[in-house]
Amino acid sequence: MEKKHINWENMGMYSSIPMEYRFVDEAEVLPGKEAWGKKCFSSMDWYFKIHFPGNPVVPGVFLMEVLQQTGMLIITTMPDISDKLLLFHSCESMRMYCSVRPGDVVSAHCTLESYVHGVAKMSGEMVMCNSNGGDNKRVCSMKFTLLHTQELMNISSKMGGVILTEDHADDTIAIDWENMDRYTSDPLAWRCVDKAEVSAGKYAHGVKAVSSLDWFTPLHFPSYPVMPGGILMEAIMQTAVFVITTLPDVKNTLMLFHGCKYMKMERLVRPGDLMNMWVELKSYRRGVASFHGEAVVDGIRVGDMDFILIMPCDLEMMSPKGR
Repeated sequence: MEKKHINWENMGMYSSIPMEYRFVDEAEVLPGKEAWGKKCFSSMDWYFKIHFPGNPVVPGVFLMEVLQQTGMLIITTMPDISDKLLLFHSCESMRMYCSVRPGDVVSAHCTLESYVHGVAKMSGEMVMCNSNGGDNKRVCSMKFTLLHTQELMNISSKMGGVILTEDHADDTIAIDWENMDRYTSDPLAWRCVDKAEVSAGKYAHGVKAVSSLDWFTPLHFPSYPVMPGGILMEAIMQTAVFVITTLPDVKNTLMLFHGCKYMKMERLVRPGDLMNMWVELKSYRRGVASFHGEAVVDGIRVGDMDFILIMPCDLEMMSPKGR
């Protein structure tokens, strides 16, 4: 089968993702096998205004979107596929190697490992294109699974366990809109946690009311509004940040996503849901924090993940110069 070239002119034939949430500008696709996607990050992109003001960085979950949306095209360009909407289901591993900023151009390569009963398992990696002709800098790598909407709905009807919550400690710190600025660098427009109760250096319980007015609702997807998997991850990770920033000797309120050892979505989260996030700190050393986190709606788990957050200076020090 010949490669297909996809750009802004024909992207709508192969993707139900609205223009405002597309993270692939153009792609070369070998249907059913592999795809190469390209994304140019402009200083005009809407998310740089909120992540972060004065320090624009592409959110790690949006870099995951580049890989997911590139991988999705492998399926939707196949001749017998009519459903152009696939959703993120799980991440077997993901690691960030460097930050991406305005003006950077990234290239993603995804390979389809298996596709059975609407379940697509893929692997992908991303590099930053070097305009000077030098070695491309590695950005991230990921193994992940995408599902057609109906398949995820079928799985959601069978899965989801009740989470085991922690007992409240006497020294719990209450965080809400009045004092949240003390513990996070995320501006209000990017916050995925409305309030939290935190035991510094141990665990945190966060709450997010999912609204039809949330910025992601009209973008993902207008005809089928669900919380994107990346934003569910972001809610868990933002809750985790409080576990570190409430420690008395920590002065930095900014931590970045560094890696995901495991993530799985078990149910869809829709406007009107009240989502609770529970995270537990597993280890913290030299600015690198390892967590387990879960998200719950109506007492039923909707997603869980094992992940790593890192102080920005440590992420840059760990970034390889080449591939």
